[in-house]
Amino acid sequence: MQIYSTVTTSGFRVTLKVQCQRQVVEVWCPKRAPSTCSTPSTTRNEDTNCPHTLAFRGVKFSLRTPWGRVYGATSDPNAGMLFPVDWSGTGIDPLAAGADEKLATGWQVDSDDGRSIPLELQPDEVERVKRAIDAATDRVDDVGAANEKATLSAELADGAPLVLGATGSIGLAITNKGPQPAYRVMAKLRSSVDALHGHQLSFGRIDPGTTKHKMLAIAIPPKLDERSALVVAEIRYFNGDPIETKKKLVIVPEPKRVVLPSGLALDCKLAVSEVAPGERVRIACELRNLGTAPANDLAVMVTVASEASKNLAPKSLPGTGAERLELIGITSPSEKQGAKLPVTVRATALGVPPVEWAGSVGIASLATTCKVRLTRDEYKKKRKKLQAALASGALTQGELDKYEADLVSCLQ
Repeated sequence: MQIYSTVTTSGFRVTLKVQCQRQVVEVWCPKRAPSTCSTPSTTRNEDTNCPHTLAFRGVKFSLRTPWGRVYGATSDPNAGMLFPVDWSGTGIDPLAAGADEKLATGWQVDSDDGRSIPLELQPDEVERVKRAIDAATDRVDDVGAANEKATLSAELADGAPLVLGATGSIGLAITNKGPQPAYRVMAKLRSSVDALHGHQLSFGRIDPGTTKHKMLAIAIPPKLDERSALVVAEIRYFNGDPIETKKKLVIVPEPKRVVLPSGLALDCKLAVSEVAPGERVRIACELRNLGTAPANDLAVMVTVASEASKNLAPKSLPGTGAERLELIGITSPSEKQGAKLPVTVRATALGVPPVEWAGSVGIASLATTCKVRLTRDEYKKKRKKLQAALASGALTQGELDKYEADLVSCLQ
């Protein structure tokens, strides 16, 4: 398989050609004694038609560049493929040392049927790539006459402080004060901070009275001893003396991230501190959504000791919204009088951690000893618990009558 490439300002044009051969082995044998053939045999190659499996019909191709980007073809590989390339995003300075080597190798054409073809550009193709980069980045790298002179001034731009662990930027403005164009203008940064040292900015040609601005993105390490850095920009160009500009840049710690509240919150209160065996436990709760997004698929479960009961809940709670809930738990009729039972309310929603509230409820002692006389209201509350115990099956009618007689005897 042979590959032919052409560099254009809009991309990379590639033509693939397949040439197949077969090997022919000739052995000379006498007619009278065919079994005594001569050795060695004669071997030669002949052109032949390629099998259909080498055709490009339905095959998709991509171009991998030396700077790691991958571009897909926009045309038929049998007729020639065009790979549109964003020459402005190469990150390679054509004027920098080693640029020719970087641009000559590292190209590769891949197909979705598993074929890979490496490319190595010839010097004239590398020059076309460099011109395409210049055109895409608005830079002209031509050189004027030897007697043309230019005078430049430069300034490192004021900007936001550099932040540890983040990507910052350094801006440089270069002005040509005349009288002739400045050619092949390049700036190199020097600094005591390694992350800021050694970077290059290529400006190309700057016409008289013109100012060119360039921004350089720099990744700042998360840890640095320095909290400021002196940066010196050395500017060199073809037809003038080098100049320098310097600036002290501030480096600040990464700001503390504000963590917005999220999830659910639950506050509950028991209606009464004691219930009769088998009586329902009533709980008043407020369910809040701490986040800004709606909390969906809400569910609420109340557990008293080992008795769990699912309660009705709203399907959704808006961001920062709240809902008051009247919940009910169930106690077993066989609970021992005077016991303390744990009460748990658990609320869940889609995509947020569950939240729980925990408390306890007492099981009332139904036996009455008249250490303290009862008021009418106290009598009614205790009688209500007896009736609840009867309704739940915790008491028989006879037991109820006995306890009620004890209550009546304790009235003031």
